[in-house]
Amino acid sequence: MTAREDLGTFELAENPDARRSFPTRILSQLDGLRWSLWLLWRSIRTRPISGTAAITLLLVGAFGEGILPVSETVLTGLFLLWTLLLLAFGRAGPA
Repeated sequence: MTAREDLGTFELAENPDARRSFPTRILSQLDGLRWSLWLLWRSIRTRPISGTAAITLLLVGAFGEGILPVSETVLTGLFLLWTLLLLAFGRAGPA
């Protein structure tokens, strides 16, 4: 750890993101999203049973209102459960 008084000895650097154009920043965000989705897909592929369960929960929670005879609260719960599984996949990463 660096002591607060030692921070003054470091050379200041410019923020590299400050000069980037708006389209470049948008493309950078999209590229980050692409990598995140790719890693999520790899995580799901390496754990097919859990991945299938997560995708099923997503689809049922998002589109099951007119198809399944359950309340909206149950569908919301399924969607939230999918979100937790998504977080678990993201934290675990591909095997």
